[in-house]
Amino acid sequence: MNCELQDEKGSPNPPQWQQWTGWNEKTRCLSLRENADSTKRESAPPALTSLKLNPHETRAINIRKLRDAQNTDFLKNRIPAGASDGSVEWVRIDNVAVTGRVIVIQKNQGTASAYDCCMCPCPESYESLSVTPFSAYLIVGGGVLLAANGAYQACNHGPIDYIDDSDWATWTSGTTGVAVMNTSDYGEVDGVAVGTSSITVRYSDYVYTYNGVYCNGSLTPHQGTAGVTVEPIPTNFHQVDESAESGGVLHFDYAWSSSSGNLSDLTDCTVDENVTYPGTQNPYVWPDPPWNSATPNPTVAPNPPIPGTCGAASDDHSPGTFVKPYTAASFNASQTYNYSCTGGVHGTLMGPLTISRSVSQNAGGSWKYVVTKSGASASINPLP
Repeated sequence: MNCELQDEKGSPNPPQWQQWTGWNEKTRCLSLRENADSTKRESAPPALTSLKLNPHETRAINIRKLRDAQNTDFLKNRIPAGASDGSVEWVRIDNVAVTGRVIVIQKNQGTASAYDCCMCPCPESYESLSVTPFSAYLIVGGGVLLAANGAYQACNHGPIDYIDDSDWATWTSGTTGVAVMNTSDYGEVDGVAVGTSSITVRYSDYVYTYNGVYCNGSLTPHQGTAGVTVEPIPTNFHQVDESAESGGVLHFDYAWSSSSGNLSDLTDCTVDENVTYPGTQNPYVWPDPPWNSATPNPTVAPNPPIPGTCGAASDDHSPGTFVKPYTAASFNASQTYNYSCTGGVHGTLMGPLTISRSVSQNAGGSWKYVVTKSGASASINPLP
């Protein structure tokens, strides 16, 4: 249900709070209106975190839709899927007039009631600054985005609200030979060389006190820190050799190196393969006949994966198990070789490569099996 709103004429002094109950027949909407001539920051419900309003804009937030979407804020909070009552608070971070109102809409009955109340005349006070994620991993030439989260609290000592202050903050890297701050994207750290660096963010905002008549603001600095690790990764993954082995097995040898120049630095990395087969069926059943085989779809192997420090691996593509009567059939699989390192750093080293298997009849009436990949092939001709 959409919320139809009119310009609000009530008090322009949040933060404000309103209880909501019963969602069986009602939809509750939070209406926020920016009354100033410049764009300011607002703080809004969990799973929404912040809202940016244009001057004199009115925006509706459907709390039921917010609940049903099950989105999270940066702290991984969400409105419980089964929630039918609770409270909503809206606050302003900057010292500008904003009107807020909770509107209760009953199905087929229009607006039943609207609520607007004021609990504190001051903007929220700036309490602290933190960085998320607190620690992050990246690679040389790669980047990771950090966020400066300002914590704010109203003068009625309500819950802590957060706003992303990244664009207004000052970012510095402790070891610029390892990681540097991106000058175009606030909060982005770019990897320069393998190692670790501390990241510091600084931002000043107002702390307000209320003397019963006026809100007095004092500009107050805070800072937050995070640690980043620029990891080496497997690189230069390449085919060393291939051969057609007995029994129709197609064999490959591969090797790789480290982006740091030393394989021993890859202690936190592993290498494996991922092979996907046609369709979504798991396991994938090979055409029957001429095969009597099935394979996990996808196939991720080996388990456990190969340590990155090995620097080499082999891969065999087997023919499966055959069953008579033979009949012509073929299928393709798609293969990638991948790496994974500490902190969620991962990527593809090679692929996708196509593995093709077929059974066909020779001119003389016998049958043959052929497997091909990367221009190499192995066969059984004739099939027994």
